[in-house]
Amino acid sequence: MILVADGLRQSLGTGSAKRISALTAMAVAVYLCLGLLPRWASLLFAHVAFVPHEFFPGFSNARFFGHWVTISLPVLVAASCEASTRKVAFLTAVIASLWVSFGLASGTRGTWVSVIAMCGLLAVCGDIGRRQLYRTLAVLAAGGILYAVMFHGLVVSPAQDASVAGRLTKPDPLSGRSELWSDAIWGILRAPLSGHGPMSFADSVSRIAAHPHNSLLQLCFEWGIPLAFIVVAVFSWKLSAGVRKAMRRGTHVELALCIALFGAVVHSMVDGVLVMPHGQVWFLLFCGFLLSLTDSDSSADTLRTPNTRLRHGMSLTCAAALCVLIAPELQNLTHWENSSLASTEGGRFLPRFWIQGIVP
Repeated sequence: MILVADGLRQSLGTGSAKRISALTAMAVAVYLCLGLLPRWASLLFAHVAFVPHEFFPGFSNARFFGHWVTISLPVLVAASCEASTRKVAFLTAVIASLWVSFGLASGTRGTWVSVIAMCGLLAVCGDIGRRQLYRTLAVLAAGGILYAVMFHGLVVSPAQDASVAGRLTKPDPLSGRSELWSDAIWGILRAPLSGHGPMSFADSVSRIAAHPHNSLLQLCFEWGIPLAFIVVAVFSWKLSAGVRKAMRRGTHVELALCIALFGAVVHSMVDGVLVMPHGQVWFLLFCGFLLSLTDSDSSADTLRTPNTRLRHGMSLTCAAALCVLIAPELQNLTHWENSSLASTEGGRFLPRFWIQGIVP
């Protein structure tokens, strides 16, 4: 994350904020054009059945796509607010609206819990936050209309239990989370200070899922309450500082990155999303993006200070240690992949640690 931040600060220069939003919008647009819109066209013209867990390319579960919607939506809205021309603003708003419509189609409830929380935070962020809030509400309304037209007007509507409303009216609207949370709390009470160690929940606690679908409970369970408190305190402090700085500067993208990270964390309190590589990559990239903007007032000479060299040295040391730790994984990767594929039932390929319960 530190290397990403310093690299962006050196390579993108003063226009890094707009470039960051442009990169995010480009990634979303590519996935829409090459992945989602062709599959929606198959629903329309080939009359293929809509199955949420199979509709989103590259995602074994629709909620992982929903987390991408959560973390990228504020940046898309900010890109529309700061667009240089009306045409670019309109195009970005269309991309964001389509993004919302497919997010609704996924049936991911955590996304909309996060959106409500993000809108609440924007409402107290001064004039710049309220401007972004109004644009967000407009994008949400347009996305809802597109969802109604695309998935209920032009093609056969999704099954009732696949929609957000249908899942909320199920006999168990929490989808087993109450039991997962109870198991996590029971484990935390057994070892509140030291925790049980990484991946311990997946290894021995629950037969329902490999994680408690709550990042705070998982952090307390595996690493202990003191460390979880430190993580929450540092994140809250840095995030609040970032919000205040963005309000003072009047930078939409900087505020949007803070809102996106806040929404991603809120989402992780009700879904197991930050345990997945895709969600982790976007979360860390946005942390690096925000850090590059936060430190952009510093001169280029500060990039060569002993403090910066120390940060780079620590980052490279951690990267080297990570390479050493994953060496056994890489050496046995083919065997473990074949074992996972052999144990997959119904042709639906899940992440390996879901199948085996623990990453060896």
